[in-house]
Amino acid sequence: MTHTVTLVADHLGFTGPKVQGHEYYVDAIIDVTDLDDALTTTGNFVALANTFTRTSGTAISGLSVGNLVTISNAVDGANNADTRITAIDGNLITFSSIGADETGDEITISKANLVIPYSEFGLSSVSQVFILGQEDMEIHWTVELGTDGSSFTADNLVLRPRKRNAASTSHPTNDCGTVRVRLLGQI
Repeated sequence: MTHTVTLVADHLGFTGPKVQGHEYYVDAIIDVTDLDDALTTTGNFVALANTFTRTSGTAISGLSVGNLVTISNAVDGANNADTRITAIDGNLITFSSIGADETGDEITISKANLVIPYSEFGLSSVSQVFILGQEDMEIHWTVELGTDGSSFTADNLVLRPRKRNAASTSHPTNDCGTVRVRLLGQI
């Protein structure tokens, strides 16, 4: 994923966190210029462990725990699916689910969400996120939460764009334009 975060200045030109009640808030514009950051690599799937181990091809980089990814071009169609990264250790990726064992499989992994550390906004924790608007009205942005109501990935803002087309709810792949957000939390 390629993105830039621009903190929005207030009427005095200040772009840092500001106090609101007992929390600080930050307004930011996130410009997503390449959502999927697709990479093609070769390796082995182990369905029982929900893992993929890279053996050659493009190095595993730019992926984070919490990323929702689309696996495509896998030899066994059961592995061509949307799945979430639950762990990364060097060349080993653990997913939320893998459909079949496969050896020497050349696959493409494409990101379907953004995982942005709170530190990029000047905050250490966040209690609320508001999506204030977006450049591309054909894209619907949502905040992904865990079952406890907190961010899906600790200490990170997790945003998921979806195309608004009634015939399809597919993932956008590249330039998603800008999305403006307000985060409330602690410094």
